[in-house]
Amino acid sequence: MVKIVLILFFIDADKENYMKYYEISLKLTRPNGLIVIDNTLWCGRIFNPNDNEEGTKVVRQINEHIKNDQSIDVSFLRLGDGITFCRKK
Repeated sequence: MVKIVLILFFIDADKENYMKYYEISLKLTRPNGLIVIDNTLWCGRIFNPNDNEEGTKVVRQINEHIKNDQSIDVSFLRLGDGITFCRKK
């Protein structure tokens, strides 16, 4: 008998701690589990090079980190303010 257990984390909190929430979620997620991160477009502010507010910088940082993280597969939806799905390998 095969037992399949999936874990889902949904990150939508204070932006300054997104990286911390992501790292904790990644440690707690089993293979094939999902980490869903909301607001990854940050109302398009991540594309404005003149926007250096802390929240904007953090969202840029988590996006770059996820892009380079080899332990996950990534899917992104432009729906609303942007949603990123990370499946742990």
